[in-house]
Amino acid sequence: MQNIIISGGGTGGHIYPALAIGEELLRQNPNVKIYFIGAIGRMEMDIIAKHNHRIIGLWISGWHRKQWWRNSLFFIKLLISLLQSFYWLIKIKPQIVVGVGGYASGAVGKMAQWLNIDTVILEVNSYPGMTNKLLSKKAKKIFVAHNNMDKYFNINKILNLGSPLRHNIQPNILQHLEAYQYFELSSSQKILLIVGGSLGAKSINQNIAKHIKSFENVQLLWQTGKLYFDAYKHLTTENIKIHPFIDRMDFAYSIANVVVARAGAMTIAELTQIAKPTILCPSPNVAEDHQTHNAMSLSAQNACLMVKDNDDEKLIQNILSLLEDTNLQDVLVHNIRKLAKPNARKDIAKEILTMIKH
Repeated sequence: MQNIIISGGGTGGHIYPALAIGEELLRQNPNVKIYFIGAIGRMEMDIIAKHNHRIIGLWISGWHRKQWWRNSLFFIKLLISLLQSFYWLIKIKPQIVVGVGGYASGAVGKMAQWLNIDTVILEVNSYPGMTNKLLSKKAKKIFVAHNNMDKYFNINKILNLGSPLRHNIQPNILQHLEAYQYFELSSSQKILLIVGGSLGAKSINQNIAKHIKSFENVQLLWQTGKLYFDAYKHLTTENIKIHPFIDRMDFAYSIANVVVARAGAMTIAELTQIAKPTILCPSPNVAEDHQTHNAMSLSAQNACLMVKDNDDEKLIQNILSLLEDTNLQDVLVHNIRKLAKPNARKDIAKEILTMIKH
C-alpha cells in the first residue's frame, strides 16, 4: 500500500483541485491510500468529508495583515500545527506529500521537507501564494496552470499541466435542452449568466440589481451566493432566475451566451473548458490580489474582457455591448478555448504516481 498526503484548503480554489487529484490518483491506482489534511474550522473540513473522504484537521490559521490583533495565537498555532504534522507524517509514512495551497499545506509541506519526504505543489493561480513560494524551494515538482511562472519558481521544476477539475465540463446539445428545462428558461432569448463564486460577490450583486432594467431584452441566470440571496430574491421574474447557489454549473454554462464571473482559478479553468464569451470582474479582497493577476493573464491574450471591481458603469456597458457583438464573442471564444487543458487531473496524477514508482 502506498500512502499519499494531500494538504491544504481554505478556499474552493484549493479544495476542489485537491479532491480532483485525490480521486484521480485512486482511479489510476486503486492500491494507493489518500490522506487529506486541512485546517480546523476551515471549509475543507466539511467539503472533503461530504465527498466521503477522511480529513485530518490541524490547529492553524493565517497571519492577519490588517487585523493585527487577531494574531495573538499565531505562533502558538504554528508550533502546534508543526508538531501535529510531524505526528501524522511519522504515523502515515507517506511516499509523497502534495501541497495545494492554504495554511495546512504550509505546515505539512515544510515538516515533510525537514523529514526528507518528497513534496510537490500545485499552483493554479497566475500569482503564487506565500505558502507555495515557501515550499517551492525544496519541492520536487511544481504543477502550474499558467505560462511564465518561471518568474516565481525554478523553471526546471515547473510542469504546466493546467488546473485539475473534478469533472470535465463539456456541454452538448442534449445538455442544452435539459438545461433550459432545469432553469425554466427559453431557448429563443439570450441568456446572461452571473456567478460571483460559491459565496457570492457583493459588488456585482449590487451593480446588477441597480441596473436590472437594462436587462429587459435578455434572460438573467443569477447566482447571488447564500449570504445575499434574501436581498435579491424579490427581483425574480419569468426572465430573471435568481439562485443562492447553482449546483448544476454544467447546465448553466451550456446555455449561457455571456458569462460574468469573478476570477478564481477554478472558475477560469471551467471557463477555458466550456469556452464562453466572458467578462471577469476580479475580487480585490483576496490574498496577493491573485484574482486580478488571473484576469490580466487572460485579458492579455484577448481571451476575456476584464472590469475592475466597483466599476459599475463599465461593467454594465461591457455586458450589453458583448451580448450584441457576435464578432467579439467569436474572438473571445477562440482565444479562451486555446487555454484549456482538459486532461490536467489525469496528467498531474500520472506524474505523482510515476514519482512514487521511481
